Amino acid sequence: GESLGHQFPHLHELETQHWFLMNQHIEVSGAQETVFWCNIFRRPDIRIKHHAIKYEPMIKPGNVDNIQHMMVYECTSLSPELDAALDHLADTTGHECNQGSLAQLGYSCNHVMVAWTKGSKGVTFPAEVGYPITPDGSKFYMLE
Repeated sequence: GESLGHQFPHLHELETQHWFLMNQHIEVSGAQETVFWCNIFRRPDIRIKHHAIKYEPMIKPGNVDNIQHMMVYECTSLSPELDAALDHLADTTGHECNQGSLAQLGYSCNHVMVAWTKGSKGVTFPAEVGYPITPDGSKFYMLE
C-alpha cells in the first residue's frame, strides 16, 4: 500500500490496501446490443473492520466507449447453501446477469456499494468517511 500521511496527516500510521474487482475476457458479439455481465468476488480475509475510502474504474484502453456503467453490490448471506453457491461462482469468470446461476442467486446481491457511470473518474471519500467492510459482514460482492 501507499502511505496516506501526505493527504491526511492524522492518518499517518495507516496504509491503504487495494482490492481489485475485474471482469476479464468478456467478448461482446456484434449481434448483442447490450451485455450485463456479473461476477462474484470473495471479500478479502480481514480480521478487523476496514473502510473503503476510494474507488475508481479500471478499463482496458480501447474499451472505454463500450462500458456504460459498473455497479458493485454486497451479497447478503441468507443461508449456508447460498454461501456455498456464491463461493462456487466466485471461482468462475462470471456470467450474463440474467442467465444461469446468477439469475437465481443474484437476488441476494442487492445492496449497492459502488455506482460508476461513463465519464466518472471514481470517488475519493472525505477524510472522515469510509464504506465499512467488516469480518462479520458480507462475504461476497458482485460486480455488474
